[in-house]
Amino acid sequence: MRESIHPTDRTQALQLTKFGDPRDSVSLVSRHTRQPDAGELLIDVHAAPVHPSDIHLIRGFYGLRPQLPMDLGADGVGTVVGAGLAQTGGSSDAA
Repeated sequence: MRESIHPTDRTQALQLTKFGDPRDSVSLVSRHTRQPDAGELLIDVHAAPVHPSDIHLIRGFYGLRPQLPMDLGADGVGTVVGAGLAQTGGSSDAA
């Protein structure tokens, strides 16, 4: 069993639930912090911008329409607070 590596067991995210006006389409959600899997990092985000392309995505004007609900944000500034453990042992199916 892994020990918790994050100072809190909750995390927050901006979630897009429908396309349209950002005031009606985006909400702040709170959920349990998931421990990172192998090859993943857990980052305490200090700041994350909202770009014009984010607004186009929220309004449904972007070139793609992802499946909803989805968490918003593609970049930010933060501190790495955890890393998933590398898998060791086992076999590889690579030829």
